[in-house]
Amino acid sequence: MDNSPSELHWYEIELLDLVLIREAKPFNPGDGSWAKGQFPPPPITVFQGLRSALPQRIDQRTDRDLSFLGPFLLHEASDGTQTLWLPTPKDLLSQFPRLLDDEPQTASTAVARLCPIDLAQEEMQFVGFDAAHFAASLTPMLPPASAEHGYGRLQPWMNADRLVDYLQGSLSRLSHTDLCDNPWTVQVLPHIQMQAGTRQVKDQDGYFTEVAVRLKPGWKLIAGFSGAIPTPAAVRLGGEGHRAIVQSCPVPSVWTDLQKFKQPQQESDTAYLLTPGLAEVTTGSDLYAPYPGLWAEQLQGCATDRPILWGGISVLQRLTDVTAAIGFTPQRAFVPPGTVYRFKHPPVEAGKLLPSLIDRPSRWLETFDTLGYGTLLWNCIGS
Repeated sequence: MDNSPSELHWYEIELLDLVLIREAKPFNPGDGSWAKGQFPPPPITVFQGLRSALPQRIDQRTDRDLSFLGPFLLHEASDGTQTLWLPTPKDLLSQFPRLLDDEPQTASTAVARLCPIDLAQEEMQFVGFDAAHFAASLTPMLPPASAEHGYGRLQPWMNADRLVDYLQGSLSRLSHTDLCDNPWTVQVLPHIQMQAGTRQVKDQDGYFTEVAVRLKPGWKLIAGFSGAIPTPAAVRLGGEGHRAIVQSCPVPSVWTDLQKFKQPQQESDTAYLLTPGLAEVTTGSDLYAPYPGLWAEQLQGCATDRPILWGGISVLQRLTDVTAAIGFTPQRAFVPPGTVYRFKHPPVEAGKLLPSLIDRPSRWLETFDTLGYGTLLWNCIGS
């Protein structure tokens, strides 16, 4: 089934309490006492929550024709106005003049983009680096050289309307309302179990700590899902039985504009990663990198952040010669949303940032594909 926004039902997901989406690090109170959470949730977590709200059917466990896209952040103001927020492109920087303390500041900030350095320019002869190494791999991406301006990092979330401007190549300034910090707070939950009849903590599994998150007032998750859920509905989201209310909503109006960027044009040179992607170092390998090895010749540069790890503990156990050991699922390193790729020319396979289903047919790859992993948006003009 096509997982384009026009083929999906859209749902707002309002968290009723804090939420704990555990990271990929295996957790056992007897070995490591710190269970950290991650947010926003990965697509598969929200998908399973929505899937649980579908009307029960005999074949539900084997029904694999469901599609998903998201989740994204949605803010609802006191007057009912809703704003969709997406990850800020990681090649953007704030650009500010080197002002004196008594000079006025403006209400908006100019933005600059990281660019792959030109190894042939004269200034590079004074920089110590291995030219042979960079000739065989991606060159670093730096802001434009300027003696009059300084650069700083932008907040991690951008108004989706301004992302359209970015993809059109018309984004030059951002106001303070176009960006926002992470709209959630961290809450540490210690768990202590006492020995019976004493005032002592148990030696084994007696103490561990969970790190959960709580969305700020007015903030929700939003996602597209091909299943028709009778709403409102309550679903379990994440660990510890925390609940969320699912409510149907119209397709965000900005998706009409974002749909124009799903396919690259002849002059497109930039790709923006909307949802977590998976990039193989080489075809058929189990090693993952910020960009696919097949793109190396076409790429100029890549602006990304640390990867998102996915894996954990399997319900199966591995039998050894002595005893049964815990089974770990393969840990995969997903490329985080907001990653930006700069190309010399678009790659031949300009679909999703996922291993090819043709070269490596696999059920888990099919799942990632239908759940919208690796969705790319391409700029419509050369920059």
